[in-house]
Amino acid sequence: MNVCYHGPLFDYSGYGEANRHAVAALHEAGVNVIAKAVTYSLESSDFGDLGALMDKLVVNEGDYKIKILHTTPDQYHKHLEREKYHIGHFFWETDKIPEEFARGLNLMDEIWTGSVANRDAIVAGGVNTPIKIYPQATQTKREWPEKYEIGDFDGYLFYSIFEWTDRKNPLGLLDSYWREFQNGENVGLLIKTYFKNFTLQNQRMIRAAIQKAKAKSGLDKFPPVFVYMDLMDRRHIMRVHKTGDCYVSPHRGEGWGIPVVEAMLAGHPAIVTEYAGVNEWLDNGNTAITLPYEMVPLDGMLHSARWYSADQKWAEPDLAALRAGMRSVYEDREMAADLGARGKKFVEERFSFSVVGAEMASRLKEIEESL
Repeated sequence: MNVCYHGPLFDYSGYGEANRHAVAALHEAGVNVIAKAVTYSLESSDFGDLGALMDKLVVNEGDYKIKILHTTPDQYHKHLEREKYHIGHFFWETDKIPEEFARGLNLMDEIWTGSVANRDAIVAGGVNTPIKIYPQATQTKREWPEKYEIGDFDGYLFYSIFEWTDRKNPLGLLDSYWREFQNGENVGLLIKTYFKNFTLQNQRMIRAAIQKAKAKSGLDKFPPVFVYMDLMDRRHIMRVHKTGDCYVSPHRGEGWGIPVVEAMLAGHPAIVTEYAGVNEWLDNGNTAITLPYEMVPLDGMLHSARWYSADQKWAEPDLAALRAGMRSVYEDREMAADLGARGKKFVEERFSFSVVGAEMASRLKEIEESL
């Protein structure tokens, strides 16, 4: 079976990583993938064996009947091909997709997304195209590097990996962490972050935001926060995962949540907002600690106002539950270890290249036979 997969295969972003994982999963399932690349980001990196696979599969021509587009939907019209069956592979973070995305998705023959919340957001945006739900695949078979040493710190380390945006709720994370650990506990919070790119100007903006949050908190004591803002390749991101003890993400919405899955794969407990993406697949208290939330009107994301607007809603997580979750894993390490082990097993059994690849390949075979 020949299938064209078209997207930002070499971008340093969630879009790029999702593209690489999907292509690798289809390749493992025996699909002959003819890959085509676009780019949205200035920076690239070393993506290890997945990057090498993309290099191998990228070609300019090929004979195929099915084309999967995993770009932003506003770009779909640029990549349509006559007499091909088009699949839009798409994930979103609020309760309704932007109007411009809906126009692109309505050009598709079908859409693949990763959760019921994502499906509902697509429908709410006015899309009539048939929708299938498949989880994002992840590379479950990998060699893990050694962890980082953080100076002389030897305490329990919470950590998070995200772009510094309102959607990721960094200020909610910081304030909850600072307030919960006011009694001299031996804890730390490691944040791997950036904003749009890795310029010195944006790094200064992030540091200023952290200082402003400290001043606004009214607190006198602040347990340590370690912030890293430079570009990392995949091996070094995996080192971050091995360094932390518990992954924390009180986000307001996720298309999927690749760092959450990778943290679980590393055997760590994860504390995440229950809304959308992979979070919808998790079982509170069994595979992760999931935070209850309230859907509220979107407020923020002014740097991306083209896609985010006040008529959309996203999840406002319960920060009291976040504090309780962090306290529970800090005080009960046996429970935390068991939770991490169950989460790891779930990821390996449900989100591997072989499992998700087989599901997608089965659907592609159905399509091919119907054409």
